[in-house]
Amino acid sequence: MERVSKAGLSTAMDLNVTEPATSVLRSSHELATNAAFIVRVRSAITKSAIDVASEDAGASNHARRVELAGQVLRSPGRWAEMMAEGVAANGTIVAKAMAGQEIPDDDIAFAASSLWDAYAGSSPSESG
Repeated sequence: MERVSKAGLSTAMDLNVTEPATSVLRSSHELATNAAFIVRVRSAITKSAIDVASEDAGASNHARRVELAGQVLRSPGRWAEMMAEGVAANGTIVAKAMAGQEIPDDDIAFAASSLWDAYAGSSPSESG
């Protein structure tokens, strides 16, 4: 018989649901919480923050991007832990992790810089 939590939701254990042996989402989370991976993300986002801080003021979403760059440079460890989830969600990176392949630094740096606007948020004038 299915048990219902206080919130009215059945739990996976109550329904005898098992985790798949290979789950992309689980693999992504495991990678994102790996200390060595977080250190690599920290270096990548620090480099991205320095690059963004010196980009042309006319660049799209510049104010928010620079604001995030400052936050990252002041607290890189905190931001590395947060952004590691996004970097590890990158399809190429998680596929390599699941296959037991080495993840090149360039892949991590590319993923980190491509997520910059997502973490910075769009500027009010660009959100429509």
